[in-house]
Amino acid sequence: MKTVLQIMTRKNYPISDGGQKCIAMHSRILKFLGADLHGVMGNVEDPCEDWHEHMTEFSNLLIFQRCHASVRKAPFRAIADYIFSGKPRNAQVLASEENKKQVMDYIAQNQIETVLLESPYAGEYIDYDRLKAKNIRIITFAHNVEYEFQKDVLSKFGFLSKLEINRTYHYEKVNLRKADRVISISPADYHLLQKEFQLDNIVYMPTPYLRSEHRWYDTNSEYIVFNGTLDFYPNYYSMKHFVSSVFYPFVERHPDIKLLITGKNQESVQKEFRHKNIEFTGFLAEEELYRLMQNCLFLVSPVIKGSGTKMKLVQGLSMGIPIIASTHCFDGVPFDEKQPVPYFVADTKEDYIRCMECLLSHRGEREQLSANADIFFKEQYDYRYNKKRWQELLF
Repeated sequence: MKTVLQIMTRKNYPISDGGQKCIAMHSRILKFLGADLHGVMGNVEDPCEDWHEHMTEFSNLLIFQRCHASVRKAPFRAIADYIFSGKPRNAQVLASEENKKQVMDYIAQNQIETVLLESPYAGEYIDYDRLKAKNIRIITFAHNVEYEFQKDVLSKFGFLSKLEINRTYHYEKVNLRKADRVISISPADYHLLQKEFQLDNIVYMPTPYLRSEHRWYDTNSEYIVFNGTLDFYPNYYSMKHFVSSVFYPFVERHPDIKLLITGKNQESVQKEFRHKNIEFTGFLAEEELYRLMQNCLFLVSPVIKGSGTKMKLVQGLSMGIPIIASTHCFDGVPFDEKQPVPYFVADTKEDYIRCMECLLSHRGEREQLSANADIFFKEQYDYRYNKKRWQELLF
């Protein structure tokens, strides 16, 4: 049995976004592979005394609360700390020699054999050289290309974002090179990271997931779903474009169809998107979300910003939901054009409306897309079918 330490840079429950879901799936596959799993969860706002109820895969979990000033509560101190740190913000908020010492001592005391970093920023908790000297394996998951992600998120700030983007670029480059192995969950990100940072330690592997017991079934419902909060800027930007250019014209012809947007969304965002055919569900518990999704007409994932694999797309595939997604999503979840199409790919307004009309009007198309999605998902993402490959990568 391998002893593994999984280091997370934020609270990972309750699960409310794709990043958290992906990290949770890493925990599940490690347990599935027989690992004795330990964890670190940093930069949290509360003691997380109930973690045992939500993160049952772990033997033990070190919890580190926020150790640097919040921009919201102490803006001047937070900005000064950031400027003088020389680090990107996502690393600077984790930096603590005391916390690093606790983690390194924990690794020694518990004879950890593999350290799994859930982002390059998680490297703030370890001493790479000391771990390598002890032959402790270091694996970093690349959920995104972090500097590209920052470009998208901070684009609205113009030239003011350059410092953070440059810091992120150099930090990501250095820390990914330090890992024994980098696992990219997106083929597009894999190629970009390999080329940009000249990495010889990076591999691509579809994010591990599990086929959902909650199966989509056709009820001729009159709502479609976007599963993701618009408080996340790439989602907001993408949905603003989709709603104005695609959804409004579509519901003029089909006034009974509604768009349901899940997740927490600020009141200002809800006001901006206010329309009689758009509903915000608010945050839903996992079971509630599954019930909503399994009865939808189809799922839309028109995301056009942000790197990484679009987990909302993978989640939909795991349930066999008919999906229309952007070419940007396709880059993260590609399929061979020679195989049966697991989801529709749209690039233009005309593409989306044609696909939406097709799925609205033809039950057979919805059912065929659902069947194709199920086959594709099991082959690419269900970790029970990729056990040997994951063992080789992680251990």
